[in-house]
Amino acid sequence: MQESNVKLLCNANFDGAKYTALSYCWGGRPFINTTTETLEARKECIKWVDPPKTFQQAIIITRKLGVRYIWIDSLCVLQDEIDDWEFESSRMCSVYENSYLTIAASHASDSNGGCFHETKGVGMSTFLRIGSSSNFSDAYARWGSDSKALSSRGWALQERLLSPRTIHYTAKELVWECSTGLDCQCGGIHVFGAFDWSKRMSSARNDVYWQIHNWTWIVAVHSSQNLTIPADRLPALSGLAPQVLAPQAQREGWGQYAAGLWRNGLEMTTCWELANKEKAPETHPEYLGPSWSWVNIRGGVNYPLCIKDGIRRKDVQSLVELKDVRVSTGSDPTGRVFGASMLVSGRSVNATLSPNPAPAGGGNRQANRESTS
Repeated sequence: MQESNVKLLCNANFDGAKYTALSYCWGGRPFINTTTETLEARKECIKWVDPPKTFQQAIIITRKLGVRYIWIDSLCVLQDEIDDWEFESSRMCSVYENSYLTIAASHASDSNGGCFHETKGVGMSTFLRIGSSSNFSDAYARWGSDSKALSSRGWALQERLLSPRTIHYTAKELVWECSTGLDCQCGGIHVFGAFDWSKRMSSARNDVYWQIHNWTWIVAVHSSQNLTIPADRLPALSGLAPQVLAPQAQREGWGQYAAGLWRNGLEMTTCWELANKEKAPETHPEYLGPSWSWVNIRGGVNYPLCIKDGIRRKDVQSLVELKDVRVSTGSDPTGRVFGASMLVSGRSVNATLSPNPAPAGGGNRQANRESTS
């Protein structure tokens, strides 16, 4: 029964029904998916031998929990129909937020890696108290984890933040994460009350500037992660964008979402920099977004204005006035961008910079700057 065939259900009434969701790495090898050509066949039957190991084991976990349904992106989203793909990616928020449990194949580097791994037992945590009875410090050690495959995947961040509860299948143990805590088999991770992401993102201090701070944190993490398809950079956040900031931003007048930024917060959200300052900036060969958005840059970015406890708009002195922002997208306004422009007004300078660095010991760069209005 645990290894029997499955089938795809479409347009069924799932109101209130329990289902699990799978979070996993696609990897480079091809595996079963649903297209317009295979849709009807998937609705009839998916033979047990067809899905890869990660899918099979996630189905076994779901059945052992007494849950009837599981959501897997490659099967539940038409992979060759852009309109369906954009619609489904825009509703990732509801898919993961309403799931009974998210099953995370955290150690598997592709869909054949599976969830289950044989171990020689779970290592126990070790606590040491160093010093005298009146002057001491605690040292703490646990087994390290090499289960970084999933955490480096671009889609996994919003899947983790949106899920009410997640069980991580790592190489050495199970790790439990929910909105009220984090725990593991060896006892080395034991935190409560610190992981209510939905509360942090939607109502942190009831302050829209803290929301901007949270958004820039998300961008900094997400931009350093890997995506099989670079054009998924914005779609992989499209589930978070409306939940994290949009309702409060609209009430506070922040307005339009613009290529991974927020229209009326552009003086802060355009202040990104490359995380690796030793490397020359590179853009993607295909158009992903405008030059003023982080989405256009290869690699991770940081927000130096928001690295500590957030920043309030009153603390930022903007030297330009935003006149207009226009963004062309598909059916999902938080998804892929096909064109964008920004019109600003402000002071400018004329400058000519030489590509050659200044000579050692001083000297002037070849530059001429004239103040203009």
